[in-house]
Parts: sequence; C-alpha cells; structure tokens
Amino acid sequence: MSDQVEDLVSIASKPSYSGVTSKASNANHHRSALLPTNLVESLHTMTKSTRDSQNADKLKRIRVAVRPGDTNIRTSRDIRKEFNKHHKGLVIKHCRLTASGSITFEFEDETTAKSVYDNWSTEFFGGNKGMKIPGADNTTGIVKHVYDDLSEDQMKDDIMNNYSEDIEGCEFLKRKGDNSFMGLIKVEFKSRNSLLKVMDEKIKFCNQRYIVEEYKRKSRVIKCNKCQGWGHVHRYCNKSAKCGKCAGNHESLSCDITTGFKCAHCNKDHKAGSYDCEVYKNKLAQFSVDRQYD
Repeated sequence: MSDQVEDLVSIASKPSYSGVTSKASNANHHRSALLPTNLVESLHTMTKSTRDSQNADKLKRIRVAVRPGDTNIRTSRDIRKEFNKHHKGLVIKHCRLTASGSITFEFEDETTAKSVYDNWSTEFFGGNKGMKIPGADNTTGIVKHVYDDLSEDQMKDDIMNNYSEDIEGCEFLKRKGDNSFMGLIKVEFKSRNSLLKVMDEKIKFCNQRYIVEEYKRKSRVIKCNKCQGWGHVHRYCNKSAKCGKCAGNHESLSCDITTGFKCAHCNKDHKAGSYDCEVYKNKLAQFSVDRQYD
C-alpha cells in the first residue's frame, strides 16, 4: 500500500506537458518583451517593398568623392576630420574608403547630401576628380516577368513603336544552359528621366503592363591593392607588393607620382585596374555576370 502511495506522489510531482509548454511560452513572451517595441513591429511588417523603399531612400543620401589626392586619409576618423574643414556643422552618418580609392559618404537626409554635392570642390581632400551620385548616369532598365507566349520580334517591335522617343534598343536575356528566354528584357533608354518615368508608370507593350527596375551589373572581378593580383584582397595577400601607379616593387599608397603611370598588368601608360587596360577588360568580360532578378 505504501508503494502505491509513493508512486502516486511521484506521478503528481512530475510537470505536466501543458505546464512545460506554458512555461516555455511565458519565457518566449518575456524575451519578446525585452525587445524594443518599434523593432518588433518592424520585423513583423517588413516586406520586400519596404526594404526596396528603404534602400532607395539610402541611395538618395549617398555621395562618392572620386579618387581623393591625399592618400594619407584612410580611416573613418581621418575622413570626418578632413570633411569638417570644408563642411562645418554637417553630419556624416557613415563614411569609408573604397577599394578603388574613392570615399563613400552617407548622410542623415537627402537635403544634406544635396548640399554637400552642390558645394563640393575638386580641391578638397588634396585634390579629387569630383563628386558623383551613385546611379545618376544609369539609363538602363530591366523589364521583369515577361510572358513568353509572343515572339521576341513581336515584343521588340511593339516596344520600339510605343517608345520610339524614349528607347534606343532592347535585349532579351537568355539562360546560359539552353539559351531559353528568362522573362527579362534589358532596355536602353535615351535619358535618365525616361528610365525613371517608365519605372514609375510601368512599361506597356502587347496589351500588357510590366514592372521596370533599374538595371545594374555586378562584377565578380576582385583586384588586390597590394600586389595587383586577381581573386583576393589586400587583407589576405601574402605576395610581394606591386605598385598600381608605376608597377614598382612597393605599395601604391607610398607612391607619390601624379603623371607617367605604368600599368602592372599590361605596362601601358595608365594605372592598374583602369578601364583602359585590356587585361582588366578581359577579366571583366570573363567574370562579370548579370544581376539576378526574381
């Protein structure tokens, strides 16, 4: 009899399944309560469209100073310090030196970014090649989710007839494996405004309307700024230094020449990695791939 009582007491003392799940639920609720309310709401409401909108807003705040002459300015702290000499009171949200030697700035709002762009001088940062707005010169769009129930000639003729004043030409993108149509058309517009207008209003041909996005190419060519070799970056380079300005046996940052450049790849009169370099063009043609779209 006493054994039966002990068994009953043992069973009663074990936590029930509902009790365990209730405690787990309470623990999860407690962890959620520790998160900021606005973060929880943003995680719930975040969609592709909102992410795209945020990225578009970010691009409006970004400006790029092209190839500053003062190569001693490398860190974020150095960049901010030099920037404040010419733009007192303006706040930089993020800034960094790119692999090409340019400086990328991100500001708090579009108004600040425009102010910096309008008042920029090529004498800043030891001399530079000016400031640009990312994507401001792009006139290429990508038409998405195109039906393949019509021939390419029919679609192309309708596009060119409907937008003869805005479009220079179009290309139907194909899969590498079987050369079949991907449902994407790359369109060259005559101006940036024409592209933006069609992106806003969509493009119409063959009695259908299609979404148009800005087309960008994503290069897979990686060049080391230390040895000028391909496929790795300075941080992971264990090779001897090679100058990207004069092809000498030293790093580019220690080279003071401003004329008489010599390419480390083809020995011609330009810097390594220049678009004038045939070696770089061949690498770009080999590894450059079209950006993949959903």
